[in-house]
Amino acid sequence: MFEHVAETAYDENFTREKITPIIAAVYAHTSEELMACLGNYFDDTLTLYKQYTVPCLGLFNDTCYAYIAIAQSEKLIFLSFRGSSVTEYLFENVNHITFAKKPWPLGGSILTYWYDSFFALWGSGLSDDLKSLLPTYQEQGFKLWVTGHSLGGVLAALNAQYIIAEGLYPETLVKYISFGECRIGDQIFAKQFDEMVPYKYRVINHRDPMTHQPYRLPTESGNTSFWHHHYEVWYPVQMCPGFNYTICHRAEDPNCSDSASANIDPTARDHFYYFGVSLTQWYTSGCNASEICQGYGYLQYLKDLAIYAVDP
Repeated sequence: MFEHVAETAYDENFTREKITPIIAAVYAHTSEELMACLGNYFDDTLTLYKQYTVPCLGLFNDTCYAYIAIAQSEKLIFLSFRGSSVTEYLFENVNHITFAKKPWPLGGSILTYWYDSFFALWGSGLSDDLKSLLPTYQEQGFKLWVTGHSLGGVLAALNAQYIIAEGLYPETLVKYISFGECRIGDQIFAKQFDEMVPYKYRVINHRDPMTHQPYRLPTESGNTSFWHHHYEVWYPVQMCPGFNYTICHRAEDPNCSDSASANIDPTARDHFYYFGVSLTQWYTSGCNASEICQGYGYLQYLKDLAIYAVDP
């Protein structure tokens, strides 16, 4: 019988060295590329259990995606998510400025787009596979790491909460970390999430604009306003080793990334580079560690964004 104590402290080395490649791997185009990325950071007992792809319910023919991988010797299960494209989401926000919400089964209301995307993936076989897979690994004390970037971070948060709420895995074995996550729902949702998920961190790079969406509209107030859950980890300059970060203990802390919300990065370049790598392109080198914090300047940021197509 295993006895577990919840780990709740933020660990930068763990996030940099383990979570970053797990998140970057979601952007790989093939399972071989995905495993090459992870293989540089985990041993050869790592296996890819399954991948899930469903249409995201938006205006374009885009997809939401998740994978499950298992590192046997390290007793780890990875559940990592990729959402639809940022350009699609920005376009939808312009055209659907009301930011319609739906009641979330676990309390509060969340953006309708998040709700529909979550249940599309959850019903694609992911739920059934987790119910079948997790009991065996729980008995062996495996930890479950749930991660994602951008809209994938939203999906990771909702899945972490749902897995715990449904009793699929104990909260003491679940770690949830996201990069560049958008606001998910109202304050009631945020409070319920915080009460249910003990290990939770939203990592934010500098002036990442996506973390300030959906906007908190002036027509909304109190419990109906969009609101972040805890805990924010803000890197106010950049994310290479040695740069300072702040762990923010208020959900919408005016001293953290909210202080930069009036001066957010209009090119969204801060959204794509985390811990010194291009999350969407790093897989092309097998997530080679030699690329970390190399060419980390402004032009390299822009080169990573296909919509700007700027060469250094």
